Amino acid sequence: MNAIIVTAAAAMLALSATAATSATFFTDATPTGALASPGTKSYSFTGPARAGSLSFELAGYRTLDGVNCCTDTVDVLLNGTSLLSASYNLGGGGANVVYSGSPKVTFYTSGSPTVYNGTATGGLIDITLYGTFAATNTLTFTYSGSGQGLGDEGWGVNRVSAAIPEPASWLLMIGGLGLVGTAARRRRAVATTI
Repeated sequence: MNAIIVTAAAAMLALSATAATSATFFTDATPTGALASPGTKSYSFTGPARAGSLSFELAGYRTLDGVNCCTDTVDVLLNGTSLLSASYNLGGGGANVVYSGSPKVTFYTSGSPTVYNGTATGGLIDITLYGTFAATNTLTFTYSGSGQGLGDEGWGVNRVSAAIPEPASWLLMIGGLGLVGTAARRRRAVATTI
């Protein structure tokens, strides 16, 4: 009997992991192109008032610095609440530092963002953040640092999207966890009776 419950629980968890999808309710796939630093870009959108994720691609042009002599810092705010404050090396040769926030980050490059050589062409990062949406939302990206001009560096945002978990995914996950808990209780009960 225990083996059946454990097998069912494992199957339910596997199903919930593969079925865990998100419903995207806001998307803007238009690249901003190179923006000067310091600078700001905002998006306004409506959505369900609940927790979800924000995904976007951060673009660095030419020698956008991480932390070095000319540190550039990106801040991401949702409805005035900070989700991320960080410096990323996108061509300028500095260090990557996250000051606050817990982003899921995937670096990939369109040039040589890890070594400054005077001709760096920047780089790209996929970032996912988690926050709580309101019925009406304002998402703001702010870059600050020493203004070096677009001839030297720039920043941009591509593929912005906001999503919430599908209710069916949550139900499957909760059901799977419930089965695992039941199996663990039965296993303990069998161990104490032996």
